[in-house]
Order: sequence, then C-alpha cells, then structure tokens
Amino acid sequence: AQISELEQALQQERTAKQTLAADLMRLNEERQTQTQRLERLDAVHKQSTDELDAARTELAELAWLRSRVRELEDQGIRADSRDIAMSEELEHQSAGRPTVPEPLPKVSLAATTPPLKAESATIDVTADIDALVYAWGAAWSEQDVGAYLAFYSQEFRPSGGATRKAWETLRRHRLMRPAFIEVSIADLEITLSGLGRAQATFRQAYRADRYQDQVLKTLELIRESDQWRIVRETSR
Repeated sequence: AQISELEQALQQERTAKQTLAADLMRLNEERQTQTQRLERLDAVHKQSTDELDAARTELAELAWLRSRVRELEDQGIRADSRDIAMSEELEHQSAGRPTVPEPLPKVSLAATTPPLKAESATIDVTADIDALVYAWGAAWSEQDVGAYLAFYSQEFRPSGGATRKAWETLRRHRLMRPAFIEVSIADLEITLSGLGRAQATFRQAYRADRYQDQVLKTLELIRESDQWRIVRETSR
C-alpha cells in the first residue's frame, strides 16, 4: 500500500512538471509572438515617419514652385505692361510733330570727378560684395548647408509668400539630395544703392547629377554688423 501511494505521488509530481513545462512553453511562444508584433509595429512606425518626412519635403517644394510660378507670372505681366506703354508712346510720337532733341546739359569736370577717398571706399565695398557672391556660390557647390544659409539676413523673405522655415527646409533638401553640385558665376555686376544697400546681378550656371540650368540671378544685399547679407533673391 505504501508503494502504491509513493507511485501515485511520483505520478502526480511528473504530471505537475509536465503541466509546468507546457505552461512555460506557451508563455515563451506568446512572448515571441508579442516580440514579433512589436517589431512589425516599429517597422510600420518607421515607414510612416519616413513617409511623413517625405510628404513635408514635397509640400515645401510645392510651395516654393508655386511661389516661383507666381513670380514668373508677375514678371511677364510687368514686361507686357512696359511693351504696351512703349508701343503707345511710339504711336503718339509718330502721329504728332517731330521731336527736337534737347541740348545736353553742361557738366563741369569738378562735378563729374568724385573725391579720391570716396572712389577708394566704393572699390573696397565692391570688392567685399564680389568676394561674398563667389563665397556664397562656393558654399552651395560644397553643399555646406550651414555656411550657405549664413549668407542670408534674418530679414530675408522668400519670394511668393513662402515662410522662412519652409524655404530653409526646401534649401536643405535641395543642397543635400544631389550626389554633387557645381555652381559657376559669370558677368557679375554690382550696383551700390547707398544707405548700406547693394545689388549683385550675374549669370548663374547650376549643374548636379539629376538637373542643370542657367539663369540670370539678382541678389539684393544689406549691410549688417560689417557684413553684407542677402535680403532678396530673384531669377529669370
């Protein structure tokens, strides 16, 4: 009888161990299932984040393109208005009496000869702006986003009504995406407006691995803390 009781106890112990082992196996399987589910959720979250970043970049680019279209349309309207005004003026002159050119005003040598110091200062300012424009192009070619954005004043406002933040996001994307960028500058002309303002106009040739173009670029600059910075940028 004692042996029978011991056998029953041993059998119960074996059964309990088997039940515990089955429970542990089931828990391990559930843990693996939860781990796989979390991994899938992480992958979905990463994909959603990447898609959201791409959508934000596309929206910023779309806003810039819309502003560029509006800018080009405005330039076309102004050009048409000038052509119409010139045409009307020519028609009026041909219909009326011949015009007699007015005599040229007398200009004294003293009035046309600026002081030597003023001329020297103008040359220095022109040299500073010349160096700035080429350094700006070099930072763009080197895809140095920080140095490139540092050339722009805090007063800079993108054309077309885009926000400064959207413009910076687009420019960062445009500078970092290509495998390489080459920007060359030619026919640079600098006009000083006085009161710490100037304008630089030049032919810009842009080349990257997927795109290239040539435009006539104008940079409007102001003097800030002994540095010239860009406040407006237009292309045509």
